[in-house]
Amino acid sequence: NQVTAATLGPGVYLATFMFKNPIIIHRGDNIEALMYGDNLEIKIRVIALEEGSVHQHIKLRSTLKDQKTLEGEIIDSKTVRISTLR
Repeated sequence: NQVTAATLGPGVYLATFMFKNPIIIHRGDNIEALMYGDNLEIKIRVIALEEGSVHQHIKLRSTLKDQKTLEGEIIDSKTVRISTLR
């Protein structure tokens, strides 16, 4: 599902650039992060440091004691896939 990037008036022809993916994760959201390895899946809770939509990369903060900054790709409104450690 997409939303319009701006308000559209009557009689406007629609084009693909007029639509965008909706924001599904907001700054401060507590979400699940997944990291995959050889026959291994790690799940941790993280806090979103940025907002974003599906397939967008955002910064995250671990809720573990170390509170590392991470980066992940948004999978859905409750899940990101961790791509890099910082």
